[in-house]
Amino acid sequence: MSIADELFKLQQLRDNGTISNEEFELQKARLIEPKPALNLDVKQWSVLLHLSQLLNLVTGFGGIIAPIVIWMLFRDQSPEIDQHGKNIVNWWISSFIYGVVSGILCVVIIGIPMLIVLVILTILFPIIGAIKAGNGEVWKYPMTIAFIK
Repeated sequence: MSIADELFKLQQLRDNGTISNEEFELQKARLIEPKPALNLDVKQWSVLLHLSQLLNLVTGFGGIIAPIVIWMLFRDQSPEIDQHGKNIVNWWISSFIYGVVSGILCVVIIGIPMLIVLVILTILFPIIGAIKAGNGEVWKYPMTIAFIK
């Protein structure tokens, strides 16, 4: 049964005098209030969202998939997690661009130190982001281009 159907039934019960206005408002609020699909602890999921990027060190690709999956699951339930997810996706897109440019510049040697710095930052930024998320802060990764706002 849809929410509209349940609200219609509640209104009929109120109009018939079966339930009071207070009961109607209480039940209406219960129906309209969003129900969390998963148990949500914003700080824990935010920390996990950042640290899941480090799966790249183990799997090579899991650090891209895991944060996106976590972000998609919780972005509608928490604006903080939504912002953390956007920051992470923006960082991944930006770091990919930086990696391509650095790879091209390897021809003239300057790209090699740039790639080394980029690798260090892709390890360091998720750790800093997780620490900040544990403190309840939303941290925007430095040098990130804001593709998703």
